[in-house]
Amino acid sequence: MDILDKIREFMEMHGLNKAQLAKRAGLSPSTINSMFKRNTVPSQPTLAAISTVFDVTPGYFYAKKDTPPDSPLDTDRILIRWRKLADDQRDTLIRMVDSVFFSDPNSGE
Repeated sequence: MDILDKIREFMEMHGLNKAQLAKRAGLSPSTINSMFKRNTVPSQPTLAAISTVFDVTPGYFYAKKDTPPDSPLDTDRILIRWRKLADDQRDTLIRMVDSVFFSDPNSGE
């Protein structure tokens, strides 16, 4: 899956067309249309703007589907979900993770 395929996938997941993506990314519709029509990789500034729409880093679009664990792709997926959690949900999740690594989850050591 190439970068444009990943962008298309995100557009579909978020129910966005090209014009909506352009508007949310602060780009001109012609930039988005040209990118898809010519099947060209977006410039770094364009990809950075698109990344903010989907709440991922630009590096996400370069990662391969078969990227090994602990890859930037996995980190991005975790961060996307983390940002959507309420404070109390984050606290609960931190306690759960701490319980895996520490014998006393309240010790932080």
